[in-house]
Amino acid sequence: MDIRYNTIMPRGSFIAVLSAVLLVAGPVFGQTSRPSYPDTVEGLTQFFKDMLAATAAKDQNRVYAYAQMLTLPKYKEFFKKTFGDEVSTRLIPEYEKGTENFPLKFTRLFLQLKTPKELTPVVTRVEGADDVNATIYQRLALEAMVDPVPLYSVTISKPGASGTIQLWSLVYIDGAFRLVGKMQAIRVAGS
Repeated sequence: MDIRYNTIMPRGSFIAVLSAVLLVAGPVFGQTSRPSYPDTVEGLTQFFKDMLAATAAKDQNRVYAYAQMLTLPKYKEFFKKTFGDEVSTRLIPEYEKGTENFPLKFTRLFLQLKTPKELTPVVTRVEGADDVNATIYQRLALEAMVDPVPLYSVTISKPGASGTIQLWSLVYIDGAFRLVGKMQAIRVAGS
């Protein structure tokens, strides 16, 4: 996924041992089940607050578990059901390319945040192509959907600072928020 970010991360190298730690990590949420969040702006806001709290605690395994929760396990089925055969043939390869090693990359991004306790997630939900909060690609996606679902965007920033992390689009599928990406391939070549 193409995640935009700037100045809220320190300069320097990624955490060298992160990959090894995450590969040998056991169950992260222990004996309890994974946390669940309602399909609301407040639910997704809480998800990212919890992920930022795990980041502040430097809990690599928990941050990784949250990143894994954002992946869409049955993405081919989702795109075909939501967009139909023609449009999904453009979106599926884009999703596959964009999510390669996503949990690890996203975990690295979060673990390098300078001041995660000072960051605030702001969530937007769009349900129609005419919504003023929708990005151009969200508008196109919502117009192309044969089985419509709301799309979410998240901006994580420090109040008063210019640096941000922006994620779009997310959906709520099978009881969890999942990142489906920008869906730029929704646009037909030449249009």
